[in-house]
Amino acid sequence: MAKPIKSESSQDLARVSFGEICRLVGQKQSGLGGGSVIALSGALASSLGIKILNFSLKGENNSDKVLKLESWLERAEKTTADFLELAAEDGIAYARYLQDKQVFENKQAIISVPLVMAEKANNLMTLAGFLIKEGKQSFISDSRGMLELATACFYGALETVRINLPLIKGKAWENQIREKIENLLDSVKDLVAPS
Repeated sequence: MAKPIKSESSQDLARVSFGEICRLVGQKQSGLGGGSVIALSGALASSLGIKILNFSLKGENNSDKVLKLESWLERAEKTTADFLELAAEDGIAYARYLQDKQVFENKQAIISVPLVMAEKANNLMTLAGFLIKEGKQSFISDSRGMLELATACFYGALETVRINLPLIKGKAWENQIREKIENLLDSVKDLVAPS
């Protein structure tokens, strides 16, 4: 059995089985909580995007479309790694917050990390929309599944931000975060509407 993860690095998450991650999430003493799970849903969404992009590239002859697909593929590969890192970072940020709830940076981190998740999930939702329209149509259910995973990541991350935002007493910073949230919500209105 793998040793417990204390959210020290994304490499730890990458080395254990999915079943082990699920077991660890359920433990009281695990550093993996809701924020980590939200990030892992983003990693799954981007991994599914990578699969769809690879199949969409296979046999594609339109050079413009190939360039688009390759560009998305490069970004999706980076995004998967980013989400694994964010899953670890979220656990670390929350543990630091629990150790000292008065330190501004600790409060800021439990808001900043999920905000980055929401921004990255927003990009994945855009990619899923692109794949639904222009990806290999035999993978349409995978593209829609990717959109649903990315949407769950997006809204879960934003909910984490909203719940933790009252911990910050600085109105200027709070207003800046609220504006980012509103901009993110506006940007996905057409992506989450059922077709």
